[in-house]
Amino acid sequence: MYQEERRRERGDMARKQYLEKERDKTIKKVAELKKLLDKGVQRKEIIQRMGISLPYYKKLKKQI
Repeated sequence: MYQEERRRERGDMARKQYLEKERDKTIKKVAELKKLLDKGVQRKEIIQRMGISLPYYKKLKKQI
C-alpha cells in the first residue's frame, strides 16, 4: 500500500489506466497496419514506416 501511494505521488498511473492506454495504442497500430496492407504496401516497407519489429508486425497482423 505504501509503494502504491509513492507511485501516485510520482505521477505513475494505475495498472488499469496503463493497460487501457496500451490497448488504445495497439488498436491504432492495427488500424494503421490494415490501411497499409489495403494499399498493397510490402511488409518490409510497413515495418520501416511503422517503426516496429517483424515479430510485432506478425502479432498485429493476427489481430486483423
